[in-house]
Amino acid sequence: PGIFQQHQPGGSVGPARVSMASLGPEWPTLRQLCLDKQLAANHLSDAWLAAATLQLGEHLVTFDTDFRRLLPRSQLTVLVATVN
Repeated sequence: PGIFQQHQPGGSVGPARVSMASLGPEWPTLRQLCLDKQLAANHLSDAWLAAATLQLGEHLVTFDTDFRRLLPRSQLTVLVATVN
């Protein structure tokens, strides 16, 4: 089974087992990350994602190695691209 429901005529396709998290409570965590790590500019969007991951107790999977300084190993998987 996939993650999307079957399309119904006249209906829409929607996620079957996916829910949208409520954002907003991560702002204090974001602020603290920015202060502790002295983040600015391009790192702010990464910090926001990291703060949301921390706040929600989730696990982030990414190719971006910059997250290693923002998240503990228990909440991060950094993928490595290979060329065949």
